[in-house]
Amino acid sequence: MEKADNRQEETDAASARPKHKPEKKISFVSESVYEAEMAKHEKAAIQKEDDEFRKKNEKEASIKEDKNMFILIALIILAFILIFGGIAYKIKAPPKTIDDLHDLNINGKLSSGQGYMYNGYSFVRFSDTLMTRFMRQETGQQYNVQLRYGPKEIEDIQFEGNYSGFLGFNSTYITFDPKAENLSYVALAASDLSQNLMGVLNIAPYAACSKNETGACKSRPIVDGCKTNFPAIYIKISNTTKITAKGSCVLIEGNGFGLIRAVDRLLLAFFGIMP
Repeated sequence: MEKADNRQEETDAASARPKHKPEKKISFVSESVYEAEMAKHEKAAIQKEDDEFRKKNEKEASIKEDKNMFILIALIILAFILIFGGIAYKIKAPPKTIDDLHDLNINGKLSSGQGYMYNGYSFVRFSDTLMTRFMRQETGQQYNVQLRYGPKEIEDIQFEGNYSGFLGFNSTYITFDPKAENLSYVALAASDLSQNLMGVLNIAPYAACSKNETGACKSRPIVDGCKTNFPAIYIKISNTTKITAKGSCVLIEGNGFGLIRAVDRLLLAFFGIMP
């Protein structure tokens, strides 16, 4: 009986002990391991893209190299044809001098915008100016004359009187009204005229004023237009563009670039290129 009681107590004690259930194992990957795996896959993807890009570049380089080789072979073949076939190519260099342009113009190899012939004289465009060649009969010396307008552009300018006696002088006054408007055009006309009178015709120009009404004119000769016995060229602002020659005086009239055109018209008459 006593043994039975002991067994019963052991059974009750065993029943009173806390029962431990087996824990369920949870499988998980740490954050660092996950990032490492992702980095590994990303690296593999990048490597794949690099390989594909490299292969593509190698293919394109190969095609380009083949193309360049083809061009090189073609050039070599062409060179052999030119050398052994006796074919010569003359490369025409652009004209470098005014004389080159005149030679091309005389031979009819310039466009109308580059040059033209007028009364046997060649006129060519060079550095935004018009150039012609003039030879003085007295000395036989040839000059390259620079103009702003050619004969075809100024044929409409009226020219009256006889200027032949004027060319016998070795100097002349160039006079103007100091109170006139647009004096900048007068100055440009006087400059173009003086340059060609002295440089080509050997006629020395002297600046003068038609009136003594400004400080600049106090030290200048006063030549009132053509009212003088001395040779004079009077540059006058006018709405009419024309030239009048009488005795020892030449009157140039115009306004703005009309004065510049009239000066070139007078010079071409002095050179004997235009009547």
